Amino acid sequence: MGRIKNRHIAFILLIFLQSSLVFAQSTYEKNYFQGGQLKSEGWVTKGKKNGYWKFYSSSGQLVKEGHIENDIPVKYWFFYHSNGNVKAQGELNGQEKTGWWLFYTNNGELSEKSEYQLGKKNGYSIVYNSGKIVRVDKYEKDIKIKEWHSLEEYRNSH
Repeated sequence: MGRIKNRHIAFILLIFLQSSLVFAQSTYEKNYFQGGQLKSEGWVTKGKKNGYWKFYSSSGQLVKEGHIENDIPVKYWFFYHSNGNVKAQGELNGQEKTGWWLFYTNNGELSEKSEYQLGKKNGYSIVYNSGKIVRVDKYEKDIKIKEWHSLEEYRNSH
């Protein structure tokens, strides 16, 4: 019985040590502009950006933040106006937008919702003004193929 218990403890210890080594290989890195202002911060594993990263302007304003895997932007990202309000948000696959993206005016109002595939508008794009839909467009590979000038016009066409 003592032998089995010792093996169990040794196995748990081995798993812990392996986990610790992986964690030890990850470091939180901060990069700075020449003037000393924070430029970017996030996790690095084996010399590559991995995890959540934030990027700043030379004036200290948050410009964008999101996930990076092996130096490639992935998953959900946020981009900001210079006043700190969200400018755009959506999923990236490398440098390419994918899925639904939301775009906002400088004062934080939703201005557009658009579907993307391989970095190009592909599907519907809904344009807003003061919180109201003013137009619905349909795109194929970044080319507008149809346009409706109101939600009612769009609904009546379907």
